[in-house]
Amino acid sequence: MASSSVSKSPSSSSDRRSDITYLGLSLHLHTIYSVAPTEKVYPGETFLSYVVLGDDVLIADERVASVYSSMVQNLGVKISFTKSLCSSTGCVEFAKRFLIDELRRDLSPVSIKCLMNSFSPLGLYGLARQYDIKRFYTFYRIGGMGYRSISCLSTKRSCTTERRVWIFNKIRLPVSWCLCYMRGQS
Repeated sequence: MASSSVSKSPSSSSDRRSDITYLGLSLHLHTIYSVAPTEKVYPGETFLSYVVLGDDVLIADERVASVYSSMVQNLGVKISFTKSLCSSTGCVEFAKRFLIDELRRDLSPVSIKCLMNSFSPLGLYGLARQYDIKRFYTFYRIGGMGYRSISCLSTKRSCTTERRVWIFNKIRLPVSWCLCYMRGQS
């Protein structure tokens, strides 16, 4: 790899900052995606256990992280290790998401806005599809039904209860099919 020098041109500070930002982002992506994991740690493999958001980087492999930090420091970029975190448990909170199992599982909480939409049948359907709700009682409670209505499921059901049961049973179908059925079309 040939060494090169970076020269500063007399331009406004905002132009220099934007140039550095674009250079930094492209270096991040190139270093993580092409150089560090494939050539140094996992030759011949594609490394996908990382996240880039702006100038923040999250790497879910300790060996790749050490290679990445040494390569970036060799390029002259300073990493603030006082702001850096190393998770010994494999859990991380990044960009308002709580990720575990090397960034493979998302355990982020459900937003209030999403819960407020769950009081309409289509909002409840969307919530169940987005969060892959498997238990009927969890689905039913999110839909606004309490323990009394759950205990009376085997008796006469109201229209609201029937709608929720129907929605839960049709979660795996495409939304367009469910909309046609709800309108009475076949």
